[in-house]
Amino acid sequence: MLQTAIWMIFGAVLGAGCGCGALAWAYRLLRSRKRQESLPCLAERLIVLAAAVCGGAIGFYSRAWLPMIFALALLTVGITVAVPDWLCRIIPNPTVLAVFALKLLLIAGALLGIPGVPAFGLLSSLGGMVCCFVIFSLPGLMGKQVGAGDIKLAAAVGFLLGFSGALLAIVCMGVLMLGYCMVQQRMPLLMFLKTNIPMGPFIAAGMVIAYLVPCITL
Repeated sequence: MLQTAIWMIFGAVLGAGCGCGALAWAYRLLRSRKRQESLPCLAERLIVLAAAVCGGAIGFYSRAWLPMIFALALLTVGITVAVPDWLCRIIPNPTVLAVFALKLLLIAGALLGIPGVPAFGLLSSLGGMVCCFVIFSLPGLMGKQVGAGDIKLAAAVGFLLGFSGALLAIVCMGVLMLGYCMVQQRMPLLMFLKTNIPMGPFIAAGMVIAYLVPCITL
């Protein structure tokens, strides 16, 4: 019990640090584009708190340094994706590259036989990338404007998670979008789909959830 509590505390502290770091990184990326927008102070605190809670849960379930650090890195990238897109409808290219970089780390860990690192399946990763690319490109064929950043991010997420993980991420994203519509109350789902709502936060949340769920259920 003591060891579990220690892992949870470490995870929570590191998670809070990741939340702060992600916000700083997101604002820096926006400043590089000459944008000065920022979240309200309360929203920033809630993000850091949520990151701390996620970090504590990650520490509780992983109880190992490498899986915990990777999961926290993924959480950091997810927050960094979400903030600029929510504020300015921007998904900076460095965040998309960071998703690919995380996948390369997983591949290296799998090749080195590091315990706890999932096996690398090239076909699954390519299938996930193609699946996400196609699904997020389809709305453009039906007249709905979809940002290139959304499509690139979705493809990167598909490559990171593999085919089954990509499908889970898409389902999670859809559930979160539906929940957002219910919170809005006056926005039916059809109207939501026709509205220029930033997709980055939902894609990022789906990515993090789809990665963590298999880790928690092991």
